[in-house]
Formats: sequence, structure tokens, C-alpha cells
Amino acid sequence: MDHSLLHLPSSDKIISSITQCRNPEEKYGLLDKLLSQLVYTDVNQAVKYVEKLKKINSFELESKISLSYYWYKALIDNQKYQYKKAYDNFLKAVKLSEESTNLQVKAALFIDLAGTSINLHKMDEAELLIEKAKKCLKKNPSAFLNARIISREAFVQLHYANYPKAIEGFLKAEKIIRNLSNNEITHKDLFFLQIIQAGLGNLYEIIGDADKSISAYQNAIELAELSDIKTRLSWLCLFVGKGYLVLSNLESATLFFQKVLHIENDDNAFSRASAYANLGYVHLLQNDFQEAQLLFNKAEELFVNMGEKDSENLVSIEIWRAQMAMKGNDLKKAEFYLLHAYRMASKSANVKRLSFICEELATYYADNAQFKLAYTYEKLHADLSAKYVEELNQHKIWELEAKYDFERRKQEAELLILQANRLQLKALRAQMNPHFLYNALNSIQNYITSNDMTHAAKYLAKFAKLMRQSLEYSDVEVISLEKEIEFLENYLFINEKLRFADRMSYRIKVEDDLEEDLIGVPAMIVQPYLENAIEHGLRSKKDGLLSVHFLSFNEQCILCIIEDNGIGRDKAMALQRENFKYQHHKSKGTLITEQRLRLLHKSLGAQPAVKIIDLKAPLTGEATGTRVEVLIPIMELDR
Repeated sequence: MDHSLLHLPSSDKIISSITQCRNPEEKYGLLDKLLSQLVYTDVNQAVKYVEKLKKINSFELESKISLSYYWYKALIDNQKYQYKKAYDNFLKAVKLSEESTNLQVKAALFIDLAGTSINLHKMDEAELLIEKAKKCLKKNPSAFLNARIISREAFVQLHYANYPKAIEGFLKAEKIIRNLSNNEITHKDLFFLQIIQAGLGNLYEIIGDADKSISAYQNAIELAELSDIKTRLSWLCLFVGKGYLVLSNLESATLFFQKVLHIENDDNAFSRASAYANLGYVHLLQNDFQEAQLLFNKAEELFVNMGEKDSENLVSIEIWRAQMAMKGNDLKKAEFYLLHAYRMASKSANVKRLSFICEELATYYADNAQFKLAYTYEKLHADLSAKYVEELNQHKIWELEAKYDFERRKQEAELLILQANRLQLKALRAQMNPHFLYNALNSIQNYITSNDMTHAAKYLAKFAKLMRQSLEYSDVEVISLEKEIEFLENYLFINEKLRFADRMSYRIKVEDDLEEDLIGVPAMIVQPYLENAIEHGLRSKKDGLLSVHFLSFNEQCILCIIEDNGIGRDKAMALQRENFKYQHHKSKGTLITEQRLRLLHKSLGAQPAVKIIDLKAPLTGEATGTRVEVLIPIMELDR
């Protein structure tokens, strides 16, 4: 990607087309195209046009319009720093997206919600959303969405102070986006490039490399100005100004703080207040006290109007006012401002700031021969300094624990899947009941000996296919739902025709919304439950019926319902106690399968679910069969 890509088409033509458009579908497409730009270039305009979405009168587009409406509302809230509102609107969009079959749309939505979760410090939720997005993209890959996922992961690593991995992630995501072709790049991709640079700037700022921090923030500013994406520009300029202040480059610091005050399309009053305060401090350093005081007053007014009555920013202003009073030999004012700063700082948890104020007060009172007060504040300073060192140590311990916990969770998920693989091998050994194999082969032999070659060939081919599938699927953990159903069809067909000689029948039903060829499930996960139903419920019946129904449950699971019209569990257990031949049949397959499901559900962050329901006649209470509900985790198919 070169800089020419940053000059994307103006939105004026789209607005003109929207005004003239009467077709609902075309109007929706134009508004969607317009809003995808405005949420990053002109938030106030975006607010106006997002409401036009709701006015499109089209029953066919109703669900799509509602999804877009809440999604854009959330993006607008996010750009206006209203993260809680953004989060609520994203949840509404996610709920509406459940009806969509477009996996890339779902992935993009999860990625956006993950960003707001990170802003709200909901890191566990952000990680879960990132994994959901990855899962969607496994089935439908996308380079630009993958870059966004990597950048979100880098911000999570930054939160956990895992700086090498954060840097690696930011640089990898940036490279993918910059390699996008001209016709692929969007305002959103440019916005992600911008926040990647801002993330690097923040990281370098944390580790104390002011030069690299300034460079990264300036890269973000350049991107913002070239692409007209200025919704975060005031923040970026503020951080660059602070970086130059650290380097004592007052001229450059002043330039960027003043830039904050003249940026359009950015409603961030906080950054403007901070710019006024920092400009005041620059004038203080230059001994221009009158201008400094005016700037401090403007900053204070903005902070107070925002509800920041006891904020650390106001504490900083009071400290700077005290320093200005000391420089001007107005000692009474200096004492007043320091004590006021002390009272405000006492309400916060910032021990470092309070310790600094106590040190300033101790120095002030010592210089004015008020030694008792000087001692009091010096003692407070020493106690608070010790507490701050303890906090630093605790924070380092937290960082290490957070890194360990983050890596442990990833390793645990991998370990659980490995354990599930081992259990699958056990399950396969217990998969086919020897009685089933013997009876099937014996029936085929009878067709051969009675010279019924047509049926012999037909059933032998079915049996061979079932055995081949069983061996083939023993080497894989995940197969498509389509293949799972084909395997079950063969298994039930052989039971119906060979083992039970048409004394039982079966039906398999799949909900229309389920894409059998695209959905991955644990291999041969259902067969043990069918075998259990046949052995315990239907073996002694002359008109047995077994039905299997696959339904969509949620984004992580499908529901399989296995229902038989057998003798019921109570009678089956009584038979096991009374009849020797029944005592030797143990449901090893279902026990191992339930362990396997438990591990797989746990690795995906869900709860295991196998529910057994005894079916009874409403009037007599007589057993009419058994219903088993199995929640099967949807897994990634290897392509």
C-alpha cells in the first residue's frame, strides 16, 4: 500500500446520490457505503445519516438495516469515547447477527466489540471475542480481518505488559494491511493502521523510550491527516506534545498542544482541557505567569464541566500553580495551592502523586522555618514513598501473574483438546458393539448361503463402507456434520436391515439452516448414543423407532436430539438385573463420549450438556421411550 491509497473518494457524491435515490435497497447500500466512511472522518455527520437508516421502509431489508443501525451506532459511540453506550449497541448488533450466515460479517462484528471490551478493560471477554472471530475466519479467511484480529491481540498483550509479543503483533498487523491492494483498502483499514501506530506509541511511552513513542504517534498523525480520519487526532497530538515535554523540547511541545485546540471533527473535551493545562505548564517553564494562569483557568473550567472535580489533572494544575507562586515569591498562595492539591490527591489512589505533594510541602515548610510541619510532611512523604515502592513490586508481580495466566489458559485449551483426542481413541475401541458386528456379518453370510447374491452384495458393500468410515475417522478429531450424518445413516441402515430384519426403523432430520458441509463436529460423537438406545430401549421391541434430529443451538454448539419409542430406562435396568445376557452390555461408548464432550466444551469456554429425559404417557405414566439431548460443540474443519 502506498500513500496514494490514502486519498479515498469524497463522500459528497454518495450524499448526492442518496438524496436522489428512491429504491430502498439501493438507498441502504449507499447509506452503508457513506457511513463506513463518516464514522471515521466526520462523527457528527455520521450521527445524522445513521438515523436515515431507520427511515428506510423495506420489510425485506428490515433485519439487515437493524443490524447496520446498531453496529454504526456502536462505532459512533466508540469514536466519541462513550464506550459503555458503544458496548450496549454492539450487543444488540451481535444478537441480530445470529440470523446471518455471513461468517466474515460476524468476524468483523466480534473484532469491533473486542476493541470496545479492551477500552472497558474487559480483557477476558475481549479474548473470547477474538477467538470467536478466528473461528469464523477459519471457515472463510480474510487478510484484512486477520490483520484486525492480530492488532486486537497485540492490545491485549500490551494490557498484560507482554511488550515483545505486543510489538510483534502490531508490526505483523501493519504489514498485512500495508500489503492490501488498492481496491481492498477502506477507511476502516486506515483507522486500524492509525490505532496500531498509537498502540506502539503507548507501548514505547510505557517503557520510557520517548523518541520512539513520538515517532510512532507522529506516524499515526500523518495517516490521520492524509486519510482525513481525524476522530482521534486530538489524542495523538496531545501524546506527541507530552513526549516533547519529557524531552524538554518546549517549542515542539507547544506546536502540538496548540494543534489539539484547532482540530475539527473531534469532540474530545478531555484532550482539549489537557492541552490547555500542558500549554500552561510550558508557559510556566518560560516564566510567562500571566498566560500560564489564563491557560490553567481554561483547563480547570473544562475539567470541572466534565465532572472531573477531584481529578488528577486538577491536582496537577494546583501543583503547577503552587510552583508558579513560589517562582513569583507569593508564598501564601503557594501554600494554599499545595494544601488544596494535597486534599484533592488524598481522595485518589495515586500514592506517587500524593508522595510528591508531601515532599513539596515539606520543602516549603522547611524553607520557611516551620520545622514541625516540615517534619510531618517529610514523614508522610517517606511512608508514601515506601508504599509506592510496595505498589510497584505488587504491580510487577501482577504483570508476571497476568502473563503466566494468559499463557496457561492457551496451553490448557490445547491440553484439553489433546486429552479429548486420547479419549476419542478409547471411544473408537468401544465404539462398535461386538453383537452388532457379529449379527451383521452373520446376516450377510445367510444371504450368501441362501444364494441371494443381490442382497448379499448390497449389504456387504454397506457394511464395508461403514467399517472403512470407522477406520478413516479414527485418524481425525473433526469431521463435517455431513460426514457424521452419512456415517450414522450407514450404521442405522445395517441395524434396521441386517440386525433387526425390519423390526426397527429410523429417521434422521437436519434443520434447514445448518450447513452440513461447512460445520465441523467431533468425529463419531453421536453413534454411542444411538447404540445405547438400540441396546437398552429397542432390542426387545418389534416396532422400534429411532429418530435423530440436528438443530442449530447457538454460535458454538448444535443440538442433537435422539429419541426412541423403547421400553424406557427403568425397565431396561430391571432387565439388566434379571437377564444374564443384558448384564454384560455396558455403555462404555457413552461414558467415554461424555468425558470427551466435557473436555471439548471446557476448551471452548462452554458448559457440557447431555440431558436424558424419560418419555411417559400423559394419562397412565407408562414409559414410552427415552429422549437424549446432546450439545455438540462446533469445531474448525481442516481444509
